[in-house]
Amino acid sequence: MNNKLVLIIITGIIAAFALGAFFSRNFHMPQPDGHQPEGFSHRPVMHPRGNPFGRDFCNPEFMRNRLELTEQQIEAVEKLNIRFDNEYSLFNKELRPLQDKLREILKDPNPDMNLVRETMKQISDLELEIRILRISQGAEISKIIPTDKMEVLHHERRMMYRENYRERREQRMRDRE
Repeated sequence: MNNKLVLIIITGIIAAFALGAFFSRNFHMPQPDGHQPEGFSHRPVMHPRGNPFGRDFCNPEFMRNRLELTEQQIEAVEKLNIRFDNEYSLFNKELRPLQDKLREILKDPNPDMNLVRETMKQISDLELEIRILRISQGAEISKIIPTDKMEVLHHERRMMYRENYRERREQRMRDRE
């Protein structure tokens, strides 16, 4: 009974991560393997859900028109986005096999909990590195963009979150009817 409960909880956690990754995925992101047609200029103004992974800070048109950044600042942010995307991809390539391994372990009716624990620790360590990478990107961006422009960006993001929250709430209300 106890093993089944642990298995259900772990499976639920994995499912939550998988759903979160699926729904926060931006389909306008550049193709993997470095297929980036015109740098990052083809992406939307901002991520539909903000900036979930830290990468792809915002597009050049937004930085030029709304934040009024100089071309040098825009280039610096774009280089940072590309560097972050490359580093993120490396961590993600390590993370996927571990997630697959965990799924395989959990398919067993009596999984080895020590193996589950070790795999989950490895996954957590990689996710921690991804978060550290995102934080370091934000710190580097704050060195490039002046404080007053960062306030404009934060305001835009808050407005976008509110708008998305309202849309999701209205959709849930429609779904209940």
